[in-house]
Amino acid sequence: MQLQLDELSQTLAEEYRQYERLFAMSRREQESLVANDTGSLDRTLMDVREVLASVQALSERRAMLVSRIADLTGISQEALTLTRLREMARGITAVRLERLEKEFRELMRRLHKLNGTNLLLIRNSLDMNDRSARLILGETGQVQFYGEAGEAETAPGPRLVSRRM
Repeated sequence: MQLQLDELSQTLAEEYRQYERLFAMSRREQESLVANDTGSLDRTLMDVREVLASVQALSERRAMLVSRIADLTGISQEALTLTRLREMARGITAVRLERLEKEFRELMRRLHKLNGTNLLLIRNSLDMNDRSARLILGETGQVQFYGEAGEAETAPGPRLVSRRM
């Protein structure tokens, strides 16, 4: 079982490195959003897709290893938390799992916060685009947009130039 725990700790370490890459990419995404650099944003999002595919593969490998450990120990997979696995490990593997547990918590907290900020930036950008489009297209009178429910709505558009003189 120690062999499976060693392999699991190595898999988790690689998964952590991939999440660090995602964090760096999320920072680049934020910079692109602030600069309104859609080209850079597109490139970053393509890189994110590649890293997410790697994370998915590592996640599947991790699940397979946890399943093997569950079979060997008779402990349910749900009960095999990182803390429990660390307690079962010996030597450097236990130390590595303890470090990874702490680092993963901190990285996930920072990633969650950064992604929340990016979400707000995206929403603000979309809101500004919507307002600009309504302002520009409003000269024609009626403008059709999609509301929050996803259905088309028609609203009178604002006027660029006042008709009254």
